Amino acid sequence: MLFRPVGLTLRLAAQHQQWNDWQAGENRTLAAIEAGPVFGVEAGFGFVHRVPAFGDDYWSPFVWNGDASEWNYAYRLTWKFLQKDNWWLRAGLSSYDRFTAHSPQQFPLKADGAYRLRDNLELVAAAGTAIVGYSGGLVSFHEVELGVGVKYAF
Repeated sequence: MLFRPVGLTLRLAAQHQQWNDWQAGENRTLAAIEAGPVFGVEAGFGFVHRVPAFGDDYWSPFVWNGDASEWNYAYRLTWKFLQKDNWWLRAGLSSYDRFTAHSPQQFPLKADGAYRLRDNLELVAAAGTAIVGYSGGLVSFHEVELGVGVKYAF
């Protein structure tokens, strides 16, 4: 089929993250438009407003201005390269999955998949890292994130 309709999604999110030991926090808002899937490929682009919070206000999700606030772009490109009856695998780049906006200078890599245990119940797993620097032909990676869980659809 030459023409295939593409689904569009508008994603809006807000997030507060804090580090109690450092008495620092960050508030983020995200707006993105996503398209897909087409042949397993999904793409998205948007903007993130990041506002650091320090001192007495580090815990507050209501701090939305400051000297260190910034706007960044956010992107997502994923490809579900295997799709079988009971399982699937996907890989890609995404600077805003799980509503955490990484610095756009990083290249966050991710892979995830699921295995259907029975109707409405899946075993899911995800792994991710980010390329954070290049120097003299060497690549530096961010910490590796791993997650495994069970997903039940109501």
